[in-house]
Amino acid sequence: RLNAVVAIALGALIVVALPWWRPADPLTGRQGLLSYAPSGLAQALRHAAPGGRVFTQQTWASWLEWAAPDARYFVDSRFELFPGSVFTLYGVIAQGGDAAVAQLEGLSVDAVIVAPDAPLVATLDGAGWRRTYEDATGALFARP
Repeated sequence: RLNAVVAIALGALIVVALPWWRPADPLTGRQGLLSYAPSGLAQALRHAAPGGRVFTQQTWASWLEWAAPDARYFVDSRFELFPGSVFTLYGVIAQGGDAAVAQLEGLSVDAVIVAPDAPLVATLDGAGWRRTYEDATGALFARP
């Protein structure tokens, strides 16, 4: 009897964990199946900057390239394609500050997507960039 109870309990846990019980997401299918896919930010980017230049975290860039392919991204996860100078510039921008704003303007970046705890958030707020979308994952800023 104990074996039957354990088997039934495990079966019930499997049924509860099935993906169709999760809420639908327009990009990922079901919420929670992809662990590092900022779906809300990608949807907002589709409307905010189609064809525009986008600076985002390197870890999100490949996902965003798939979800919003019309935009042009600063870097993506294919790090071997970029010279070291690109990643040096990426580091300058990611750290925030006046140098970051100057580089974003020099590169004619139209939109920035960052995590809520990134140093660049305070810099963009102070430089007059507009938050066009925000959720728990991050924020989308548009050039002033």
